[in-house]
Amino acid sequence: MQVFKNEVDESKGLLLLLQSIKDPVLKEKQWQEIRFYIATEEDPEPLTDLASEEYTIDFILKKGIQTYASEIQNIVLIASKEESLSKSMDCIEVFWKTSTLTVTTYKDQADWYILGNNDDFISKIDDTLLSLDTILGSRYVEGIRARVEVQVKMFRYLQELLD
Repeated sequence: MQVFKNEVDESKGLLLLLQSIKDPVLKEKQWQEIRFYIATEEDPEPLTDLASEEYTIDFILKKGIQTYASEIQNIVLIASKEESLSKSMDCIEVFWKTSTLTVTTYKDQADWYILGNNDDFISKIDDTLLSLDTILGSRYVEGIRARVEVQVKMFRYLQELLD
C-alpha cells in the first residue's frame, strides 16, 4: 500500500511540474533559466524546440527533470508575478493615454489658454504614483524595473509642474 501511495505522490509532483512547464507566462528568459538547471553534456541546449514531440513525460523522467521541480516552479512563480505587475503597468499606461487636462480660454482672449480645475487629474497623478511605488516595492519588479522608474520620474515631474 505504501508503494502505491509513493507512486501517486510522484505522479502528483510530475503533474505539478507539467503544469509549470505549460504555463503561458514563460518567456524565453525563463526558458533559459530552466535550461540552465536541466542541461547536460549530452544535451547542452535542452527544450529548444518546445513544439517537438520529443518532449514527453518519458523525456522528463529519463532526463531527471522532476528533480528540479521546485526550481522550475519558482521560476514560473516569478514569471507569473512579473506578468501581473506588467499588466498593472499596462493599465496605468492605457488610462493616462486617454486622460486630458482641463484648459479654458483666458478672459476674452481667444488665443490664450489657462489651466482649469484639474483637481481630479491631480488626484489621479497621486494615485498613480502610489500604485507605481507599490509596484517598485515588489520583489518581483526586476523584469520591468526600468519601465516603472521611467513612469515614476515622469509622473513626479508632472506633479511638480502642476503644483
